[in-house]
Amino acid sequence: MALSLIYLVQSFDITQEISIKRAWNAYLKLVETHHGDRMEVGKEKDAIRLVGEMAARVPDPENKINPETLYKKLMKGFAEGTSDSDSFKKSYEEHRIRKLGEAEGAGLKN
Repeated sequence: MALSLIYLVQSFDITQEISIKRAWNAYLKLVETHHGDRMEVGKEKDAIRLVGEMAARVPDPENKINPETLYKKLMKGFAEGTSDSDSFKKSYEEHRIRKLGEAEGAGLKN
């Protein structure tokens, strides 16, 4: 589900804030439907953090995806300074730093 959100935002070049918010809402509704009666705030936060991680670590052997551009697009789905935007941002940054460190250790870029 998280990759579907990333694919949607990236592949269809969605840039309008309202469209990105709708994509996030659809993703979070799918997460809620998946968990059903077991849904809780923690699972929603986990789902948001998962998108942050995947956006930071998205495999891109052809260098067609700019992770920073993808991050900025996905951030448009949140009001600045909210706990959701903070969760997404923290997860993205943590995993982006880790990926860059791994790439540097392997002599790669991206």
